[in-house]
Amino acid sequence: DHRDLHSFPTRRSSDLVMLKALCIGQDIKDILLKDPKTKDQMLAYEESTATYYVAPAYLDLQVNGYAQVTLDEGYSEDALLYMSDAMRRDGTSMFVPTVITCTRDYMAQVLKITSDFMAKFPGRIPGVHLEGPFISQGRAGIHQASLIRVMAEEDLELLLKYRKAISYITCSPESVPPLMRKALIDAGIKLSLGHSTADFKAADEFLKAGATLGTHLYNAMTKASNGRTPGCVEALLLNKTFTGVICDGVHVAWPLVQLAHQILGRNFVLVTDALAAAGVKDPTTFPKFNFAGTKIFNDPVRGCIDSNGTLGGSRLVMAQGVRNLVNELGLSLEDAVYAGAISPYGALRLCPLPYINVLDDKLNVVAPSILAPV
Repeated sequence: DHRDLHSFPTRRSSDLVMLKALCIGQDIKDILLKDPKTKDQMLAYEESTATYYVAPAYLDLQVNGYAQVTLDEGYSEDALLYMSDAMRRDGTSMFVPTVITCTRDYMAQVLKITSDFMAKFPGRIPGVHLEGPFISQGRAGIHQASLIRVMAEEDLELLLKYRKAISYITCSPESVPPLMRKALIDAGIKLSLGHSTADFKAADEFLKAGATLGTHLYNAMTKASNGRTPGCVEALLLNKTFTGVICDGVHVAWPLVQLAHQILGRNFVLVTDALAAAGVKDPTTFPKFNFAGTKIFNDPVRGCIDSNGTLGGSRLVMAQGVRNLVNELGLSLEDAVYAGAISPYGALRLCPLPYINVLDDKLNVVAPSILAPV
């Protein structure tokens, strides 16, 4: 059970990052043959002279949906299992299900289902990410503005009751009163700065008071419009906070992704903010779907947008995000994999699980989520 894992890091990160295997030697064969699912693949590896890589499997901290399933209205045990299985086949061994701004009743359902799921299927998810409703009206993005609110005592009571089922909460400083913020942090609940109109002072104080994450950097948060008005972006970067960045080439321009990685280093976290369109190979086969109470169009060029062109998340998968970091930013494979497989565990203060992927020379996952010998 991940809740019993030691705090991150319990092992040197270099032990978990990457091993390069040329012509598939005995070591990689031993690893693959530990998993019955990979035995039939061994002949192809043995006859190949290509380069393969063994890397830790990915952890995605922000997943709203996957493979035509969405969680904002259909959160259930079956949905979580289906998504977990689909993502493992794509190289993501663990994910954080995300539910955006919703009613208190739906939040209660989500927390109860999450708690039960974690007890029944340990190691699948580390808890749920509540993205709202305690955010800024002015940075709602795709969230339903009518459901955004300041945290109330009833909310705090519910959150504390299910604290072990919560991976983290995205919120804005003005929407969580200081005493409630302290109660959440003291209970071990992680807070993430996001969807916020906070200026630099408020954002910086929020982080220094105990918030430990940032949600999809640059998107739905304040940023400097000139040399005198820093905002949430600058607060996260200056504090070197563990911060997720959607690396799909749509949400954030590549020079800004590169800048974030140069500043954050090991605290740069690759996330997808995946919607139901993620894991669907051809966008034209899944052209539209419902999310956040509206119709989302799976545009092959502009991404997942509503009728006004507002981004609602992405169709990115972690494996593509790693390829993007290498191909678009020129990161080393080691640094790119670290952002998708090690930094996310660091953000949650968990020890990485011993799952590995085998990647080909184009960084496609050819043998996903193998339980490595320990």
